[in-house]
Amino acid sequence: MSFIGRNGAERLSIILNSYFTLIIDIVYKWAGDIQKFSGDSLLIIWECSDPENQILVKNCCMKAACCAIEIREKLGFYNASSICSLKLMNNTTTSSS
Repeated sequence: MSFIGRNGAERLSIILNSYFTLIIDIVYKWAGDIQKFSGDSLLIIWECSDPENQILVKNCCMKAACCAIEIREKLGFYNASSICSLKLMNNTTTSSS
């Protein structure tokens, strides 16, 4: 956004804030817990209260997957303005610890 002059950084900040607000709303809808913001990325977890209970584990995994799908469908290619669009990349993994 440097090509638009002095206001480029400010406009980019506004665009990213609005984009992340939409993502955060979807994450909370699916009961995710945002652990970390790092530059233009987020770390989100769905913690299972009993990792030995396969039904609870599957439920947490399903929430995470549904959240990722909804974010991808709604914000995968986000036209932030007439001069800027954002492309979403996501990664989903599981861990037993």
